[in-house]
Amino acid sequence: YKKYQCQVVFKDGSYEAFDSPAGLLIYLLFADKTGIIVKPLDKVFFRDFQTGEWIDSGYSFMVVGSGEMGPMGIDFLPVLGKKNAETLKDQVKGEMIISYARVDRKFMIKAANSNWIHFLARKIILE
Repeated sequence: YKKYQCQVVFKDGSYEAFDSPAGLLIYLLFADKTGIIVKPLDKVFFRDFQTGEWIDSGYSFMVVGSGEMGPMGIDFLPVLGKKNAETLKDQVKGEMIISYARVDRKFMIKAANSNWIHFLARKIILE
């Protein structure tokens, strides 16, 4: 599932790797529910769903609501730039596009309620 790989790099130089963009976002945004202590961040990276290249989260857009299945189930599809996201959204019949910078708890709750992410992610977010 190379297309779904992502990672956070901490200010101390250590990192955590994830097999799911939704999993990474839950790690960062719902630490209160997981009990994980998140160290100060330096960078967040996603694999571009189309090219497989690593992209800095600051330039990434997510196509959501497509039904594309990642390693855990339905997941977000990160790509470099809004134009690429628009193309991908049409190809996979996604519901919407959101930049990484705009993904917050409120959006994740919306995604969970809309079934735009896999079951385990929904369970963590909504319970």
